Amino acid sequence: MLTLLLSFVALGTLSLLHGVDAACIPISVKSLGCWKDALDRAIPGYVRVSSSNPVALCRDYAISNGWRVFGVQVASECYSSSNAHNTYTKYGRATNCYDGKGGDWANSVYEVVCATAVDGVWKDWTDWTVCTVTCGGGTRDRSRKCDGPYYGGQNCQGQNSQTEHCNKNVPCPVDGVWKDWTDWTVCTVTCGGGTRDRSRECDGPYYGGQDCQGQNSQTEQCNQNVPCPVDGVWKDWTAWTVCTVTCGGGTRGRSRDCDGPYHGGQNCQGESATDLIMVDRIVRDKTHRLNSATRMFLAQ
Repeated sequence: MLTLLLSFVALGTLSLLHGVDAACIPISVKSLGCWKDALDRAIPGYVRVSSSNPVALCRDYAISNGWRVFGVQVASECYSSSNAHNTYTKYGRATNCYDGKGGDWANSVYEVVCATAVDGVWKDWTDWTVCTVTCGGGTRDRSRKCDGPYYGGQNCQGQNSQTEHCNKNVPCPVDGVWKDWTDWTVCTVTCGGGTRDRSRECDGPYYGGQDCQGQNSQTEQCNQNVPCPVDGVWKDWTAWTVCTVTCGGGTRGRSRDCDGPYHGGQNCQGESATDLIMVDRIVRDKTHRLNSATRMFLAQ
């Protein structure tokens, strides 16, 4: 049936249909039987065709004129007219048609079968395409095709594609970001070199993002160039000086130096010098005999 319709197109006949049959899209022919003819033709409009394929040739002749009914007689004569569908039965039925090609004074009558208009019908939607993004909101599409229309039917109504939002409620991974460092802690010592620390916190990660890269704490040396206070320390005493007198009681002295202080340390505590009095006391008895001689050193 489709092959026959295509042959009509190839012959350029579809565009030639006019008159009462202008809406007809021929797809086949239907036999209406064998009918008598006479000199006053039941179907006027004669044309001679080849006997090799008279039905097809007569059909094309009828179609080219926009007619629906035609008759084939003696395998080479074609009859068709605009009113053939009303007149072909004029003389009644005949019995001498052979192989569908008519006979003497007998028409094998045929009617061109017109296609019934079929409106287009949507096929199923395709699957949705992959979302344009995996998170944060993107779009995806789907489409469908129209099956038809056929034979002058209406096209499919509506859209052949759709687009919708997708993954809009899927949060994207957010990598961690370091917050600011804290202030440095107080140095562990005020002098001589110590350490101090500071730290920071990672904001995140969220929704499967990467953790912050790097250290979350730092330690550094501090006050290493600040000398510590050193208290003064007494050096050794000097030797005693020579007594101021050789007899009767005099004095002698000694001294010492303070080593320091340094860098704000405490001074040495105590005296830096000492004087001593030496007293010779002669103790005699009542007989003025010398019992002993005593030296007493009184430190002042």
